[in-house]
Amino acid sequence: MEAVLMNNLKVLYVEDDSLTRMMMKKQLKDLFGTFNDAENGSVGLEKFKSMKPDVIVTDISMQVMNGYEMIKCIRELDDNVKIIVTTAHTEHDDKLTGCTIIRKPINISELIKSIH
Repeated sequence: MEAVLMNNLKVLYVEDDSLTRMMMKKQLKDLFGTFNDAENGSVGLEKFKSMKPDVIVTDISMQVMNGYEMIKCIRELDDNVKIIVTTAHTEHDDKLTGCTIIRKPINISELIKSIH
């Protein structure tokens, strides 16, 4: 049953570190019906608009448009989309209210549990 639910999910992964993005894509792309990635918040926002994902997994510290800015724009468009923030920082920020926070380095099992 879980596999069926995950096969129907559309997931967008936003990460500016190309090695991390490539490794996560390799581990996650076959678990979901649709898995797309973006290299920064600006590209992530455009992909959000076109693919309308069920879940967004995003870094915060990125060039061009950071995760905070992207989340703010996405919340203005869709306040209900699930957002999971991956970060190395230990303190929480009020701007992340309503987001699930996962510490880096990312534990794949923890991330998968958070996605559904």
